[in-house]
Amino acid sequence: MPNPEYDYNNIYPLRPDPPQDVPIPDPFDDPEPRAEYPIDALGPMLSEAARSLHAITGADTALICNTLLGWLSFATQSHANVRIVTGSVSPNARPISLFTLSIAESGSRKTTVDSLISNAFKSAMHKLEDDYASQIETYIAAKAAFKEREKEIAKEIKEARAADNHRAVDKLQAELLSAKPTKPLSPKRVYDDTTLEAFIHPMMERHPSLGLMTDEGAKLLGGYSLRKDGKGQAAAYMVGMWDGNISRPDSVADQRMSRQRTDDPIPHPPIRGRRVTINIAAQAIIVEPFIKDPVLRGQGLISRFLAVRADQPPINRRSGLDLTQEHAQVEALASHICKIATAEPRMHPDNKGVHPYTINPAFGSDARQFLQEKIWDAHLSREPGNKYPRTHAMASRAMEHLCRIAAVLCVSDYFQSSAWPPKSDHPFTITRDMAIRAAKLTKWYLDESLRIDAVSQEASDDQRARELWDWVQSKGGEAEPFQFSLAELQRSLRIFKNDREGAIKAIRLIEARDLIEAISHDGKTTPLNLPYQNVKIGRLRFRTTQETQL
Repeated sequence: MPNPEYDYNNIYPLRPDPPQDVPIPDPFDDPEPRAEYPIDALGPMLSEAARSLHAITGADTALICNTLLGWLSFATQSHANVRIVTGSVSPNARPISLFTLSIAESGSRKTTVDSLISNAFKSAMHKLEDDYASQIETYIAAKAAFKEREKEIAKEIKEARAADNHRAVDKLQAELLSAKPTKPLSPKRVYDDTTLEAFIHPMMERHPSLGLMTDEGAKLLGGYSLRKDGKGQAAAYMVGMWDGNISRPDSVADQRMSRQRTDDPIPHPPIRGRRVTINIAAQAIIVEPFIKDPVLRGQGLISRFLAVRADQPPINRRSGLDLTQEHAQVEALASHICKIATAEPRMHPDNKGVHPYTINPAFGSDARQFLQEKIWDAHLSREPGNKYPRTHAMASRAMEHLCRIAAVLCVSDYFQSSAWPPKSDHPFTITRDMAIRAAKLTKWYLDESLRIDAVSQEASDDQRARELWDWVQSKGGEAEPFQFSLAELQRSLRIFKNDREGAIKAIRLIEARDLIEAISHDGKTTPLNLPYQNVKIGRLRFRTTQETQL
């Protein structure tokens, strides 16, 4: 990534290109430009609100739309499932929950955007949480009274059994069950400061429709569960959230205990009728280890995220503008999301989970055809030599992303014009227009996944070059330029210890900026297009040429 503090107008001409087997990454190339977000595909209300948010905050439009889509998924997820269109419609209905990820640096105004979208919902939740505190007090008192009555009933059951009075025993046991107070479900539905483990464990005591919505994703992505030994299991739980098949994990303590036992631990039963949206924003340094992790990719977690790498907004924004209309549009959007999110979902008869309506999309060929070329290109990325083989997983899930996005837009549109609860068992219809709009959005996210991989790799290469240059500067002096060999570099910097190709790439990057030059032992300049891998280690040395910072 180019350094904004570096004077690019005073670069010496680059030397002749090396042989093809020694590629030189050009450090002056800008990252691959991002395609414009298809904001109109969100529909009139959402697109106007997104443009208004951009006018108010100056934040990147793609960041705004990704955040908006995450909140809309959270609001709609308890109301509908969708059947996936492949060659035919899948018999199994799937959740419409979305996982969204925004890679955004400090100053991107992600917090401001998130607050403006969520304010109405969070305000509505404050009153419910106050009421919940009173409900808990009532529950605690009822629980204490029940314990006293439980002791009395236990004594009466013992006496009835001694008298062989089975009818009395049954009656007392039924009374015991009916008298036991039920703990009220916590109304809190949005969690922004938690670890994965802390979120999943009390799932049964929470509302069945939840959101992990944080603009500071370091705690979640960098927590214990997604590091070290537990990340495979953590990935499985997150995949389960997306699939709507959540199981309660053992705690870390339980896991340690199970290793000490010879018997297998009893698995927890699945948590049914729950829906979870994940909407995360975090800095690149936090996100990149997450999205590059081979375990998390191998389990299909990364391909379930709709990701955006946000551009930084300008430092100075226009001021003094009348944004009354824009604020009104944003407030209307926030109220719309609140209306959907607080509408009572259809529940299972046992009242322990949601029972959403099913959408049976009647997609024509248009939406599938729209994605066909892109999916095929991504499948071809598996061919040897392709730069982006990891996008195959995202492409294989493209149609499900399309159907979920279409369903989210569908439920949102329904709440703009229809009453709740619906009178029909099939209230939602995905129109041809919704399918095409969802296809445009899905295609954009596929393209963006390619770009994120490319930009992340460029950033990684640039960071390694910076570490090399910092090491060179720490060794150099004003009187005599510092000299080093490739072998010395690999011995001195741990990141290059077993990575000769990486060391050569880093050398080429700072060499291209005329910060070092290649020399032989006798001090004569060596042609810079010399293929390093064909030179015996120790014969080729390098020396600094400038004191310029990388």
